[in-house]
Order: sequence, then C-alpha cells, then structure tokens
Amino acid sequence: MVEAPEAGPKAASTLMVQPERWAEDQRGDVRARIHAAEAAAAAAERPARSAARIDLARVLLANGFSAEASGVLNYATREDPTLASQAPVRLLSAIAALRMGQDARAAGFLNPDGKQALDPEMRLWRGYLDARARRSGQALAAFKAALPVLEAYPDDLQLPLYLAGAEAALEVKDPAFAQRALTAATPLAEAPLPRDRLAFLKARFAEAIGQEAEARRAYQQISETGVPPVAAEATLRLVDAGRAAGTMTPEAAIDRLERLTLIWHGDTEAEALARLGRLYAGAGRWRDAFATARKANRLYPDHPATRGLHDDTVALFSALFLSDKGASLGRIEALALFYDFKEFTPVGRQGDEIVRRLADRLVALDLLDAAGDLLQHQVDNRLTGAARASVAARLATVRLMEGEPLKALKVIQNTRLPELPAPIRDARLLLEARALSDLSRTDLALELLDGNASAEAAHLRGDILWGARRWREAGEAHETLLGTRWRDPGPLSDAERNDVMRAAISYALAEDTLSLDRLRTKYTPKMADSPDARTFGLVAAPNAAATAAFRSLVRQATSAETLTEFLRAYRARYPESAAPERPRPGPDGTPGTGPEARGAGGPAPG
Repeated sequence: MVEAPEAGPKAASTLMVQPERWAEDQRGDVRARIHAAEAAAAAAERPARSAARIDLARVLLANGFSAEASGVLNYATREDPTLASQAPVRLLSAIAALRMGQDARAAGFLNPDGKQALDPEMRLWRGYLDARARRSGQALAAFKAALPVLEAYPDDLQLPLYLAGAEAALEVKDPAFAQRALTAATPLAEAPLPRDRLAFLKARFAEAIGQEAEARRAYQQISETGVPPVAAEATLRLVDAGRAAGTMTPEAAIDRLERLTLIWHGDTEAEALARLGRLYAGAGRWRDAFATARKANRLYPDHPATRGLHDDTVALFSALFLSDKGASLGRIEALALFYDFKEFTPVGRQGDEIVRRLADRLVALDLLDAAGDLLQHQVDNRLTGAARASVAARLATVRLMEGEPLKALKVIQNTRLPELPAPIRDARLLLEARALSDLSRTDLALELLDGNASAEAAHLRGDILWGARRWREAGEAHETLLGTRWRDPGPLSDAERNDVMRAAISYALAEDTLSLDRLRTKYTPKMADSPDARTFGLVAAPNAAATAAFRSLVRQATSAETLTEFLRAYRARYPESAAPERPRPGPDGTPGTGPEARGAGGPAPG
C-alpha cells in the first residue's frame, strides 16, 4: 500500500515548471522558438528584462540546453540580484545543475529558507537530489509527499523522477511504491537509456519480491545487451545474486568483476572494486586485495563503498600480521606486503604491534638497519610512557646486535623516565650497562650494576670484567656465579662449564696461583667427566701460562664475543623488551650471518 501524500494536489497552473508551457516550448521549430526568446530578452526594457531572461532559460531547459539555460540564469541574477531569492529561478537553476551532474551546486539552490523550503515542488527536486546521493529514506519521503506535483509534471521530467523514486523505494524495501513508480514510468521510457534503466529496476523489483531466478535472467540479458552504464550495474547485481544463490563461484565472480572494472568507470566501478577486493581477500590473494583497495581509495575516496572496503582492508591487514590468518606468509612476502601497502596499518595499539612484529621479522632476516628504522620511528613518533620505554629497550638490543653500542646507549638515555614498571626498568638498566661496557666505560657500567643482585646482573658483571681484561676480578665474578656447584650432585651444565673455564683462564692470566689452585681443587672431579676435561687440565695446571698450548687456547677463548649469550639470557628474562635472535652463521659465511654483534664484547686481550 502506497502512503498518501502529505499535501493536497497542487494545480498545474501554479507550478513553477508549468506542464503546458513546457510542452509548448518543445513543439514545432525549436530553433526558431529559441531565437525568438533570445530576441525578446535582448529587446526587453529594463522592467521586463528579468522576466524575459527567465523565459529564455525555460525554453532552453525544456529543449535540453541545460548549460545554456544555466548561463542565462547566472547572468540574469548577476544583473538583478533580487532574482537569486525567487523560487522559480532557484528551481530552474537546480534542474539545470542536476542535468549537468553538478549536484553540489544544485543543493545550494534547493535548500532555501522559510516558505520556499516547504514548497512541494522544491521538495520533489530535493528528493531527486537525495536519491542521487543515495539518501534513499529521505528521497522516498520527499517523493511520496510531492507525488501530486510529480504526476502533473511533463513526461520528460516525470521519467527520471519516477525512476529515481523507484530506486529509492527498492533501497528502503518499499516494493509497493516501487511498483507504482515503475508502472507510471513504463509508457514514458522510449529512448534506449531510460528503457534499459527501467528494465534493470524491474529486475531489482523481481528480486525484492522473491523472484530471484527471473531477476538473474533479466540481469544477464541487460548485462549483455543493455547500454553500457546500465549493463555495468546489471553485471554487479548479477554477481551479487549469483553469489547469494550459490550459482556463481568466487573465481567466476572475480572474472566478471575484473572485466567490468576494465571497461567501465564511475560509481559502478567503485562498487565493483569493493566487491572485487573482498573476493580477493576471501581467496587469499592478499596482494590483489590490497592493490584493489588502494585503487578504490585513489579513484573514489569519498564513495561509501570505498570507505567500507578501506575499513575491511585495514582489518585484513591487521589479521594477517597479528593472527594465524597470515601464518602461511613467508617472512620476505610479509615484509614486502607491509612495505608496499603500509597505508593500511591500523592506528593505535594494533598498528604499533604490527610494526614491532615486522621488526622482529627483519631481525630474523638479518636486516638490522631496517628493523632499527621501524622501531626508531615508533619511539620518535608513535609511543609515550612505559610503552615507549619498552620499545626503546627492544631497539637498543637491535643496536647492540648491529655493533652500535653508542646508539643503544643514546636510545636508552633519551627515553628515560622517573617511574617505570620494575621489569622494564631492570631490562633497560642491563642494556645500558652492556652498552657502556662495549664503549669501554667499564667503571660506569659496573657502577650502574651496584646493588643489583639478579642473576642477569651477576653474569653481565662477569662479562664486563672479562671484556675489560680485569682478570682477577673477572675470575672472582665467574667463580661467584658457580656458587656451591662443586659439591652439589649432578654434572655441570654447558653454561657452568663455561664459567669454570673463564674463571680458570682469568686466574691464570692474573697469575693468581692461590685462586687457581682453589678452583682446580673444587672442580677437577666434575670437569674430569666433561667434554672440557683436557682443556681444563691444561689451563689449571701449575705454570701452564708459559706453554704454547695455553697461549693458543687463551687466544681462542678471549677473542670469543660475549654478547650472544648475554642477549640470549636477556631475552629469556625480558621477552617483551627484546628483539629476537639474529640468524646463526651459514656454512659459506654469507652476509646476514655471523654472531649477533661482530666485534662486540670489548677488545680481545693480548
């Protein structure tokens, strides 16, 4: 049932677009009629000049010369500013602008103040403008309210208005008004474009009332034989209907939409790109999905379909890098997607987490410079507070792996805060001490660790003293790390055997015979059953320092860097404030392999 209009019928003689005068202007020799109106406007005296110019604009508009009519009306209002507020001039100007596709300009004419805003004829054209802008609810209300005006209009004006009303009704699921509008438009649609448009809307009506098979047949026919703009819309609806009914595979839908976007541009292309992007995503064609969304953003940034696709693409980007959805992506492919389409990085915490994970992938590929740049951008531009301090610690680990302790020190110092959660504060302290040690600022590094009784600090203190060649203190530090393991049951672990060896080498180099004897007495039984038995026996033997074998062994031991073990222990204790381990060396020594920091750990003792 169609709702009754809000106001009673408006007499045709009172309309601003008078049907009889409009039809008369289209009869006979149109060129002669236009010339006569031009001559009348040119010859008119000043009091009658404005009316003559409006008559000329009406004649031009009735015969399809919209641009010329608009020019006449603009000139008339410039010469007589009072015309700008008159409803007939505003309405004729709006119709001319709408016919030229200048919807924004038409809106300025159709939004007057006072009584003009309530005029049903003005409201009818505002409804038409709303329909073109896809404000279907407002459009349908306006068409219903102004239906008597529409029914009194000339045929060539009725047709686009009825078609727009039918489309608005279909959008808001009002099939009764849609049927009424389509029935009224049927005898008026003679030219190919409106005829095909009418057939397309009838197919949509059939779909709306449950006749899906009939609608799909009509869409198929229109897509093959209709005029291009309507055929493009029919192709879109055919894809939607086929996918909804399960009669069209995703591959077939992609093929149709790809061809459509190649041969047609405009609003329909924006809709096609939105559907195509989602189909690519559903098929796991991530690069195609992102490229399609980028194209839509570039060509139709303000279209509702583009905005929806952009939101979906941002969610897809997030899911690929933060969930199992992207588990099949290789490291290089994931990085390539990020760098090629980083405009889809979500804002806020999700975006920051994506960047951190990508930095980890870069480290795993031994691309430390790129990882450092990503994290540096986060620290400098995106983060604040404890989150910034934690990411700065992660960045410092990358700088240490690069062999850039000064950069590591600066990033820690530049992000210092008076109050931080204990885990972040302790992690940063260890990194700062390690950077100071690698810069040969041993006393400052040790001072920083004073009072820190953690196992990580104790190991780092031993590394610092070892790297500084302070042999007696280094031996004591490594022996202290062992505690009472010499009398505890069970074999020594690899790390414990390493501490025993370092303590022994340190005492030997310091020529501290008493300490070396004590260490030998404690650990000979446990070391005797280990893979390092022969080496320990050589290092811990009396007067071993004078032998060539000892000197060769010491050169190997003291040239080994200590950063790898430090970072491994650091990662285990503070995983949120650490970058992952860089790749281990390959057999051919190719770039991107090698220890975590070449030459790190202080100078090798002579």
